[in-house]
Amino acid sequence: MAATSFDDIILKLGEFGKYQRRMLLLVFCMSLPVSMHAFVQVFLAAYTDHWCAPPPELQRSNCSDWTLPTGTTCDEAKKELYIPKTKSAYEQCSRYNISYLADIEVPEVNNQSEIISCDNGWVFDHSEYESTIVQSFYLVCDDKKLPNYAQSIFFVGTLFGSIVMGILSDRIGRKPTLFMGIAVQVVFGVATAFSPNFWSYAFFRFFVAAANSGIYLTAFVIGAEFVGPSRRTASGVFIAVVFALGFMILALLAFLIRNWQILQIVITLPVLVAFLFIRVVPESARWLISHQKFDEAEKIIRNISRVNGVELSADIFNQETRKQFLDEHAKVKQKNASVLDLFRRPNTRNITININFIWFVNMLVYVGLSITTASLGWNNYLAFFFSGLVEIPADLICLYIMERWGRRTPLSCFMVLGGLACLLNTFMPKGAARTTVGMIGKFAITASYTLVYIYTAELYATPVRAMGMGLATTTARISAILTPLVLLLSDSWPPLPLLIFGASSLMGGLATLFLPETVGRHLPETLEEAEIMAKGRGLMFWKGKDSYSKAGTDNVDNGAKPRAI
Repeated sequence: MAATSFDDIILKLGEFGKYQRRMLLLVFCMSLPVSMHAFVQVFLAAYTDHWCAPPPELQRSNCSDWTLPTGTTCDEAKKELYIPKTKSAYEQCSRYNISYLADIEVPEVNNQSEIISCDNGWVFDHSEYESTIVQSFYLVCDDKKLPNYAQSIFFVGTLFGSIVMGILSDRIGRKPTLFMGIAVQVVFGVATAFSPNFWSYAFFRFFVAAANSGIYLTAFVIGAEFVGPSRRTASGVFIAVVFALGFMILALLAFLIRNWQILQIVITLPVLVAFLFIRVVPESARWLISHQKFDEAEKIIRNISRVNGVELSADIFNQETRKQFLDEHAKVKQKNASVLDLFRRPNTRNITININFIWFVNMLVYVGLSITTASLGWNNYLAFFFSGLVEIPADLICLYIMERWGRRTPLSCFMVLGGLACLLNTFMPKGAARTTVGMIGKFAITASYTLVYIYTAELYATPVRAMGMGLATTTARISAILTPLVLLLSDSWPPLPLLIFGASSLMGGLATLFLPETVGRHLPETLEEAEIMAKGRGLMFWKGKDSYSKAGTDNVDNGAKPRAI
């Protein structure tokens, strides 16, 4: 079996045989809780109505000496006595400074009483949520911004994890990194449920996020490295669908479990089942070959051939073949360039600035819509469920659109549609109609996210492709960190965050039109080739495949789309 690259071996074994399908299903299922942990705070920190706890004198009273109006409960009478009202709504962060009178018969509000801040804690409405971190840690009034800070800290952990776990994945292997991430996710996921205060909660969630990033990206890499070149995009869409399924399952679990600690444990512990399959999940044969572990790689390759029913020669890695692999690996190392090469040449610099802005906007809007869909004024759980559901057709439709209409124009159209949906929602009252428009926006921005990942890989030359992708995903994670802080601007003016999302998405759609189309083209191998390709940018729409060189399109490695969350 003569082979000069691992892709040659995969082509003979079958690009997407029975072995690969089983393995991808197993590994991707291990990443199922990733989206749950990423967005579970939508329910852990859900808003509930609240008001000041009554002063000690009122707490001790059972209203037995009071003459109450018909149908009025003791608690309602107490609230009328010590809670100020504004437009028929009770104040949530202040109360009257009253002196309890034992002989009062009908409680009456004394508008002349001094108003003070809540000094005895708060009482919460438990009709929808049995408990949340807002209730447990009193994250209201002066501390109401803390949940947003916790979500930003979570995304800082995602950035940290992508760097650390990425290094570990390359140094110690994909498989140990995957199971290390699962172990960290379980330990700190359970610790989160028993957090004694807010800052310990944020601390534990930081490490859950770091593990999340490692699990998802490593699972994606394992999948991509075991399938053939023509199936890598499908593999990326598959794991994106799993990510969306996590959304939908989380909505169902949150509906059934209204206690934040129990919900946190339920989304954490089931992944322990993964350790039952620790001997079944293989190490990446590509990684083994790149680290000169040919004997171990051969065992895995022969296992794939047995399951897929493919006959192999007796000697896969003879001395000549091993030397060819080592020489090829050495060439790849020599091609490594500096990050400055992303900015030295004018056309590559324009691509880098544009594509990083587009990534920033995509993540800003994607995260913003993901963590606010449960508060669109419709049923919280159904809104969140449909927020995940719309991602599945958004991911799948890209497989069809990309080859028929290219990358640039569909990406621009989806970003513009997402921006218009955000802007339209600023003028709509909460309810089913606003939720529908929000789902359209989520569909569009998810599709654009799928497209931009594949598009970015095709814009850069081989020596800087990994660096270009790394910079773009880092930019996206920084955007995710900032998104919860942008949402805080609603305190100044409620429509402001959606206006920012909408305007940013529209600008991103416009910026896309200044990039070159890549469909049907070779991936540029040199920086010079990338410069020539980039000269085709401009305000023009897709010309069709026949306008570009079709030669070598089978060699285009579209990669796939791991969520940068």
